[in-house]
Amino acid sequence: MQLQNKNVSNEKKRIAYFCSLALLFSYAEAFFPRVVPFFRLGFGNVAILLALDFSLKPFLILTLAKSIAASLASGTLFSPFIAVSVAQSFFSGLTMWSLARLCRGFFSVYGISMLGAAVSTYVQIFMASFIAGEGTMQLLAPMLIFSQIAAVITAFLATKISIPDELPKLPAAKEEKQSKLYQAGIPLAIILSSAFVLTIKKIPILVDAFIAALLLQRLSGRKIKILPHVFLWIFFLLSNVFVPEGKVLLKVAGLQITEGAIRIGFTKALAFSSIAALSQCACLIKVSTDSIFAQSMLYFENTVQVFKLSAKKNPIERLNEALAADSFLAECKPNMATKGKSLFIAIAMVVTFSTLFLVNNLY
Repeated sequence: MQLQNKNVSNEKKRIAYFCSLALLFSYAEAFFPRVVPFFRLGFGNVAILLALDFSLKPFLILTLAKSIAASLASGTLFSPFIAVSVAQSFFSGLTMWSLARLCRGFFSVYGISMLGAAVSTYVQIFMASFIAGEGTMQLLAPMLIFSQIAAVITAFLATKISIPDELPKLPAAKEEKQSKLYQAGIPLAIILSSAFVLTIKKIPILVDAFIAALLLQRLSGRKIKILPHVFLWIFFLLSNVFVPEGKVLLKVAGLQITEGAIRIGFTKALAFSSIAALSQCACLIKVSTDSIFAQSMLYFENTVQVFKLSAKKNPIERLNEALAADSFLAECKPNMATKGKSLFIAIAMVVTFSTLFLVNNLY
């Protein structure tokens, strides 16, 4: 039994390590402007390509963990497109694992990467069409082109990165005991408030909801970035303009721009922008230090620190040096959010958005 527990612990550690590598490349990808809010180029799949020798169960756990950990780290765990992120990660990962196992020797790492990227793109566009509108499917062709270019880069990086046989030992961490009710406070508040937002259809009240969500985001300690919201609004407006509704305002090259389409697009944009801002409050969630997510963040922080301190000029060599580091520089930092602060924000969130919900339905 002791040997079995040790094997489980080592497996969790290995998954966390590869998840941290996915986080690293997802972090690098964040520097590229995301014109389509939900669309990921997939540089995090470098870790997936390096983990193709995993058995099926830990591999699937890794694909899901990398998607959730990246969302948790960026504060978008409860954003509208989390389902899109998890689905594309699962299906593209399963496709690449199956190709590596069933067609061993037939596909190179480049072929596996490109086919996985194609599946990822289709799943993202298909699922997003249910959220944003049928017009989203018009983006499939151009997004496929971008994803294939990114897939080639991803495969190239996977061939240049070396994973050490012996992983760095994680530092000991003190577990802070907390009630399950307290741990669930922020997630429940975000989910409930998001549900209220989705029922609001009056644009002036949605504007109030968006402003309130931004204020709560800032109170949670997350910086407010306007550009992602601008891209989100453009995306929803363009997605809905392909589906005419109501009075025609303008005709351009056979395309009818209608009053109803603009109203629907703007309503969706405000609602999902508000939910995206609320999702940033997820940074207040306290995660168990023994979880894959906490261990992934520690490995990620350590890799970044060693990478910055490396004297090597070649970025690939610096990364390999950071991945092979046998000393652990990152400290195990607990979530600094106090119970009082988290409780205040959770209550303020539910009260604010339940009030806006009532105002929307009464007036």
